[in-house]
Amino acid sequence: MAIAYKILGQKQPATDYQILYKVPETSDSKFNSRNVARAVVSNISLCNFSLTVDRTYYIRLVPSGETPSEKHMLVENKDIIKTDIHFLPMKIMMQSGDELQVKLNGSAVVAVSAFGFEVF
Repeated sequence: MAIAYKILGQKQPATDYQILYKVPETSDSKFNSRNVARAVVSNISLCNFSLTVDRTYYIRLVPSGETPSEKHMLVENKDIIKTDIHFLPMKIMMQSGDELQVKLNGSAVVAVSAFGFEVF
């Protein structure tokens, strides 16, 4: 197996959930078991570029084939004040088709990035 370290996803989220990162689907049998991680999110960073607007954000991890619900929440209703930066160390192991989703409460220029690696 090889590992590729990279920026997994970048978004300026809206007021509805958007996919920040989705693990690529694979037909390789070594990833068909739920015991083998296909990707790992090592950290997520958020940066509020607004000089005047404070907002809240939400982050959830939705496993492949599941309907999003409250049980998938990683971060809920977290404030990010103007010109603030949040760095969230995570270490989330994900499987093929799993989605990391992000939502912003209100409109502001908030950049969200997920960093980690994919295994292939």
